[in-house]
Amino acid sequence: MNKYLSSCHYRKWLLYTLVVLPFGINAQAQNLVPNPSFEEYIECPNEDPQALITTKYWYTYFPNPDYFHPCNSGDRSTPKSGMGWQNAHHGVAYVGLSTGNKAGGQEYVANKLNAPLEPCNFYRTGISVNLVDSHKAGTDNLGVLFFLSPPPYFGSGIHRNIPQVSYSKYGAITDKINWTRLTKTFRADSAYDKLIIGGFGNLDSMQIVITPTGKNSLVWGYYFLDSVVVEKLFGFDMNRVLCAGNPFDITFGVFVSDYFRNGNAFTFQLSDQNGSFASPTNIGVSESTASGIIKCNAPNIPTGNNYRGRIVSSIPPDTFNLCGNIQITSGLNLNINSNAPVCPKEDLILMASAVNGAAYRWTGPNSFSSESPNPVISKADSIHSGNYIATASLNDCKATDSITVDVVCNPVAVPTGFSPNGDGNNDVLFVRAMESVKELNLRIYNRWGQLLFETRDINSGWDGTYKGQKFDAEVVAYVLTAVSQSGRTYLSKGNITLIR
Repeated sequence: MNKYLSSCHYRKWLLYTLVVLPFGINAQAQNLVPNPSFEEYIECPNEDPQALITTKYWYTYFPNPDYFHPCNSGDRSTPKSGMGWQNAHHGVAYVGLSTGNKAGGQEYVANKLNAPLEPCNFYRTGISVNLVDSHKAGTDNLGVLFFLSPPPYFGSGIHRNIPQVSYSKYGAITDKINWTRLTKTFRADSAYDKLIIGGFGNLDSMQIVITPTGKNSLVWGYYFLDSVVVEKLFGFDMNRVLCAGNPFDITFGVFVSDYFRNGNAFTFQLSDQNGSFASPTNIGVSESTASGIIKCNAPNIPTGNNYRGRIVSSIPPDTFNLCGNIQITSGLNLNINSNAPVCPKEDLILMASAVNGAAYRWTGPNSFSSESPNPVISKADSIHSGNYIATASLNDCKATDSITVDVVCNPVAVPTGFSPNGDGNNDVLFVRAMESVKELNLRIYNRWGQLLFETRDINSGWDGTYKGQKFDAEVVAYVLTAVSQSGRTYLSKGNITLIR
């Protein structure tokens, strides 16, 4: 046992001998990191200094991290190495890198992902680290930086880049016996396809904790790194235009099986009109640990373009913010009409008010349906009489209107002439009804517009007199209005010839 293998290292060896506890790679999710546990190599690592050029898929970003594998029989072997004793967290290999101290000295490893990240989706990142036996200082600056093109800072200033994932919440990692698993979720804001792992942040604010073991000359952080995971965790999307008071659905995806626990509830929350979640409005809940749908109803709130949305989970508590803003609108206005009443074999034209960008759907009698805003029923017949409903949809906004149409010639008619001569034949002018009506009004005028007769009773007719005096033979005018049982109003005008 070399100078680093104290009794605590024997206990460490015994722990790994008795207990199989690697975090491993989540078998239910796709890890986007190739060679995540550094098992594959191009050639066996040589002795110090050893750049990470021999590990498959991984490469040195700056300046000279180390690779440890049991194929090496010296200081770059595992579990025993020049840095101390440590079994791999997963498999048999790992890398080592310096997180430095306030004077600098950070090292970084990089990898190209198997597939780019999907913007606006949420990812879980995880690394396992162990403070090596030989170094006295633990630090809190570990993080993961994702990038497409090289980040702005390089060389000795690379720590100044701001990583999407910072593990500083764990504090300074000082465990030299056990692997410490660091995990965090984040939302991808670009299609990043590469990552860098190392120490990031302001050197002056870095937390450094001195441990009781290790060389007094090695007062900076140096960690073994293993089991790197980047996996899609959660994603959702929705229409960005919501109609106040209207229902809408949010489809969400859960891509791992071990994150959300039994009893978890996903709640969709809406911000205030300024985008603040200080007092969010809950508008939909789905109890689930897997992918599903949250059924929501947009509240009746002031219209605006700066609302924001998010889904919060309960077990574990986590927050997933929607990319971009949400617009709340006051809704759609829809009015429909027709050219009815029409007689059989004539075209029935249905008309809807124009709503820019909207999709239309009509339904009606005789299984009628159409997606045209102004459908035409050619050569309509009586089977097309009835109630028609039109719906206009735009994003999650909907408006509906209905109309009743009659395909029938005027249900009431006035004869074009009569002969009130006392012969008992056609002496009285009556309105003739082809179907029952709810209301009726008949008015008869002479050529000068003087009202001669008026009735609201279909059984009451004109006998050709005015104020008890027989009216001379001539042509008179009539105006007839009637309301059918379906509620349709009919208007008819014409002339009547009075024959003596």
